[in-house]
Amino acid sequence: MSAPSRPDRAPDPSPSGSDARRPDSALISLLRATLESTADGLLVVDRDGKISTYNGKFASMWRIPSEILSARDDRAALAFVLDQLVDPEAFLSKVRELYATPEAESFDTLEFKDGRTFERYSRPQWIEGQSIGRVWSFRDVTERRRTGEQLLQAQKMEAIGRLAGGIAHDFNNLLTTILGYSELILRTHPADGTLREEVGEIRKASERAASLTRQLLAFSRKQVIAPRVVSLNDVVAESAKLLERLIGEDIALTTDLDPALGAVLADPVQVEQVLFNLTINSRDAMPRGGRITLATRNASRTEPLAGLHFAIPPGEYVVLEVRDTGVGMDAQTLNRLFEPFFTTKETGKGTGLGLSTVYGIVKQSGGYIDVRSEVDRGAAFEIYLPRVPSPEASSGRHAPRPASDAAAGSECILLVEDEESLRRLARRVLEAQGYRVLEASNAEEAFALARRLPGRVRLLVTDVVMTGESGAELARRMVASWPATRVLYVSGYSDAASRGAGGLGPNTHFLQKPFTPDALVRKVREILDA
Repeated sequence: MSAPSRPDRAPDPSPSGSDARRPDSALISLLRATLESTADGLLVVDRDGKISTYNGKFASMWRIPSEILSARDDRAALAFVLDQLVDPEAFLSKVRELYATPEAESFDTLEFKDGRTFERYSRPQWIEGQSIGRVWSFRDVTERRRTGEQLLQAQKMEAIGRLAGGIAHDFNNLLTTILGYSELILRTHPADGTLREEVGEIRKASERAASLTRQLLAFSRKQVIAPRVVSLNDVVAESAKLLERLIGEDIALTTDLDPALGAVLADPVQVEQVLFNLTINSRDAMPRGGRITLATRNASRTEPLAGLHFAIPPGEYVVLEVRDTGVGMDAQTLNRLFEPFFTTKETGKGTGLGLSTVYGIVKQSGGYIDVRSEVDRGAAFEIYLPRVPSPEASSGRHAPRPASDAAAGSECILLVEDEESLRRLARRVLEAQGYRVLEASNAEEAFALARRLPGRVRLLVTDVVMTGESGAELARRMVASWPATRVLYVSGYSDAASRGAGGLGPNTHFLQKPFTPDALVRKVREILDA
């Protein structure tokens, strides 16, 4: 139903039957201009249920045909608007209540079936102490409410992200110790021993736990990334080969790739993870088969886009879309979609981390994600990544570097870690390779050790977040006193080095927890040989 056209001439705002009080033409003009200039919809009704006046905003907001408004019958207007409302009975109840108590004032909120939200204000119209009618004012707060809900959702996700990142960081310390000692036992125990098999199972469980913490870190945007200029077309084409084997024969996987697609700055491995998680999510939403489409396109936005979870600002983007013909989602599910551990799958069928991982990766990559879905109408996930001007996009993941055998050494290493079990493990591993290791539990103790051997410490291996002085502050003091000192940060956070001054310098390196003994000694040797 189309909205009525704005009336050429507003109705006479003076109350009927009051010729003696009729204002002069200048006042009438002022009242008309005031009515039509407000952003709210205004309706005035007399005591007999007749429409005294209204403005064009009221007519357009309620989409009432002009013939109904021209008849001035408030009851006919009420009957027309009821079908638009989510709760018409509550609407009528409030109207009856106010007409029964002419002196009452009121405020409430109206929900529409099409998603709009109005605030409704009402107060009596008084003349010489008598109520001669009622003024209704309606304000469209749909966008304000949507923006507020987006802000609350963003704040909730940020708080959950900080919690998830903190848990993952602490858990990674434990996993590093478990993985490390498991590897040491496997090195020394006979190949045919029962204990070796049991320790191997412990190691496998630890590696699966480490995978979960990586997903938590991705959600909290603290995962290590290696961004570079890539073509999403190449990443999609390469990933589709594997995804076809994962989704089953009853689901068709198709691609719709823009040949003129721009480049983005992203970690191709993380993009693959996003594609994997979204495709598996779509597969699980199609128990009786269907179609999944992976699509790419360029997008130029001159106006902000109010998405479900983000307001996407103007700019040049490359869009990666994953859409399916599955069971779809209701509004309640859509609102909680990216919360970690939230899942609609039955117990044991999912961790609830897949889409929260996607959320974290997209945000960490400087992008935005929008979701469209209806029950029984499928779902479409659109990821907006900023387009970069460089035409030299490269495809796929990094070529793996051949792992060289960890060489032994004899250099002096200062090891600083406040987690005692992890510190003991790292010292044992490094000393087994021939290094001289000085260990400390905090920055003050570490600097005191270094001063006893001025210039002898070749490498500082330190956690970043510690009680008291941080690892980054200790590293600055060490390098200022002995410029040849090299630094290796070990942390569960990807932004560990950036918490210092200027991030990673030429003599500063990073190793993410959990790590294996082999990874530690390889990294140490690589830094010392550089």
